[in-house]
Amino acid sequence: MITVKDIVEEWLRSKGYTGLYGEECGCEIDDLMPCAGWDNGFDMCHPGYKHGCPATCEECSYDESCDMDRDFTSWYISGDK
Repeated sequence: MITVKDIVEEWLRSKGYTGLYGEECGCEIDDLMPCAGWDNGFDMCHPGYKHGCPATCEECSYDESCDMDRDFTSWYISGDK
């Protein structure tokens, strides 16, 4: 049975996106929707592209609005291609 997650994944791939992003998070297609549903704000997600972090957290232009655990990951997803 096809799921909404399957439909979103197929659409993202067909349009060349690499994941989803929101105000406080981002996820790659291969780990899509770890928030697991609407209660966590999935309806606020946007298609986006994966980028490597350009610098250390202190130097990153996304630092002010970013809550990412930089020890956990060195990438982010945004609407910029």
